[in-house]
Amino acid sequence: NAVRDRVSNLRINSLDLSRLAQQNGMLATFPLSKGQVARLRDEHGIYMAPSGRINVAGLMAADLDTFARALRSVLIDAAA
Repeated sequence: NAVRDRVSNLRINSLDLSRLAQQNGMLATFPLSKGQVARLRDEHGIYMAPSGRINVAGLMAADLDTFARALRSVLIDAAA
């Protein structure tokens, strides 16, 4: 899937998303804390399970830049 490939090639801080390309199906798990997942939901309107599991099929190619910015925002603040 093209969306999964684009997401897996994102480099955000030290978060390596390349393993997403190896996951099968329409769901993928991001290595995020419950607090980071909550911030994505509360601050950016991005919903996923508390475990970081997200429906990759629900990500639209046009929204990937917005999704990447939200991930960066959550991860940069966590690293600071």
